[in-house]
Amino acid sequence: MSQETILIIEDEKALVEILEYNLVREGYRVFTATDGG
Repeated sequence: MSQETILIIEDEKALVEILEYNLVREGYRVFTATDGG
């Protein structure tokens, strides 16, 4: 079974950390970006 990948783009670092933590626990591969630059 292949691992689904999610990209999170959000300025609020705390929100990114919460989302990433929970998605990884559910088995997703997560990439994050907190800055558009």
